[in-house]
Amino acid sequence: MQRVLKLILVSALLPSLLFGAWAQTGASISATQLPSGGKVVGGQATLQSIGNTLNVNQTTARGVVEWNTFNVGSQANVNFNQPSANAVTLNRVMDMNASQILGRISATGQVFISNPNGVIFGTTSQVDVGGLVSTTKGISNADFMSGKTTFEGNGQAGSVINQGSLQAALGGYIALLAPQVRNEGIIVAREGTVALAAGDKTTLEFSGSKLVSVIIDRPIIDALVENKQLIRAEGGFVVMSARSANGLMNSVIKQTGTIEAPSLVQREGRILLEGGEQGIVSAGGVLNVSGVQA
Repeated sequence: MQRVLKLILVSALLPSLLFGAWAQTGASISATQLPSGGKVVGGQATLQSIGNTLNVNQTTARGVVEWNTFNVGSQANVNFNQPSANAVTLNRVMDMNASQILGRISATGQVFISNPNGVIFGTTSQVDVGGLVSTTKGISNADFMSGKTTFEGNGQAGSVINQGSLQAALGGYIALLAPQVRNEGIIVAREGTVALAAGDKTTLEFSGSKLVSVIIDRPIIDALVENKQLIRAEGGFVVMSARSANGLMNSVIKQTGTIEAPSLVQREGRILLEGGEQGIVSAGGVLNVSGVQA
């Protein structure tokens, strides 16, 4: 039986579009570059570098690591060995430049990367984790360790850009949070959630290791979310949301790629493109929420 499932678009059209600048990547990095200057400041974990591989061995449910830089070269690997799928590691980056992820990141559980100057996943990047939050916004160690998941910015523009491959475990999530978010690669979260959200304060709500809600609590000037390639969440939820604080340059959602959330047996897929009361939603490309059930 063919079923057409839920597709939601929320928008208000305005006469002009202006786009914010994307984060600068800074100097190029070597093929074997690994994150540097790591210091465990929350929970219990050890950091072990062997050649072009960095292992973060975490034994507590939550851990915080502060890094001078968090760059991963095209031939480098970063492995987060965590005690369970519910475990989370917050990586706080102190660099003045955007983080460049060109190699591989893997994790047993969930990985948060927070760099106020931006995060760029290059074309050669491969991320395979239980769940991923990549953001320009921050969260205090105390709030994170207590289980809170509200991320706040400082009102400045910043970008999270994916040009590579980001994949969550079954039922997991990929969340990209920044004033400007762009997907030019592949994002996959089967039976899970993919969230691209632009604002200055965002709250993520979880049920166990599942991301169930994304709320933009505070808008930001020139909010922008764009998908130019592929987002796929079979039997899951895809949300693109932006909130602008500027009455002249409003939030913008641009969809020119492919978003797929086809249904699975006993499970519906949903796509939400949400630009706020005065936002602009430009929905082209392919939006697929159909599915076949026996």
